[in-house]
Amino acid sequence: MSNRKTLLTFWVLLLVGLISAPSLWAADQGELFLIRGKVKITLGGESKIFTQANQTTPLAQGAQVQTAEDTRARVVLYSSDTVELYANSLVKLDQLNQKNTRIDLPLGKVRFTVNPQSGGRRFQVRTLNAVLGVKGTDFLVQSIGGATQAMDIEGLVSLANAQGGGSVDLGPNSASQVLGNQPPAKPVKVTKEQQTAILAQDEAESWDQLGLSLPEEAVPFEVGTGGIDEALDSLKDVRENLGSLKDTLNVTDRELKITVTTDNEPFE
Repeated sequence: MSNRKTLLTFWVLLLVGLISAPSLWAADQGELFLIRGKVKITLGGESKIFTQANQTTPLAQGAQVQTAEDTRARVVLYSSDTVELYANSLVKLDQLNQKNTRIDLPLGKVRFTVNPQSGGRRFQVRTLNAVLGVKGTDFLVQSIGGATQAMDIEGLVSLANAQGGGSVDLGPNSASQVLGNQPPAKPVKVTKEQQTAILAQDEAESWDQLGLSLPEEAVPFEVGTGGIDEALDSLKDVRENLGSLKDTLNVTDRELKITVTTDNEPFE
């Protein structure tokens, strides 16, 4: 009888383990590789800071990854797609499954290398004012408040205003931007030298050479029904974990302005 009770206990524990398996799998939907600098990972209200170069850390859906000054980090998703973060950047792995991958980029500069999409699978990047649809490509995105800049390196990516105000397709060696709730700018050609310079620098000013410079002041954009809530939703989880990356919201009747400032020690 004791043996039967022990065996029954074993099978109950095994069944519980099998039922819990998805949560274990969910905790390893990607991994972060710290190239240099300092990175903070936040999930479920808990944050951990990593400073050891060449360190690899598992990531789950919903994780927020924030980089400090002079930092470079690479996220490799379970789908083998890669997300390379520059300094002073913040992304959220909002959705990771076999059908949809959605990355939120409220702030910073990130390079994405995405495998060709098939079987109805979608890969999407969202900033505060733009949405990028990916068909399998290598591209770079810079997001600062109500301004988004994108450069396609290889493949095809679509850039659209988040409020539905038009879209453009970017092919290899081209770039565009979305300011506020304006339609995307007409794509411009990017030379190999310009591309190399933009990929090498953290600063937003690197886009100036393309005629896609950011305005000196916060970029205003109109928001439709629910637009402000959507913008705030994309920031609400981020706000508590920004450290000294600070955003100032000044909302009027139909306008949202965001100003972002950074310093050298965002995690202290």
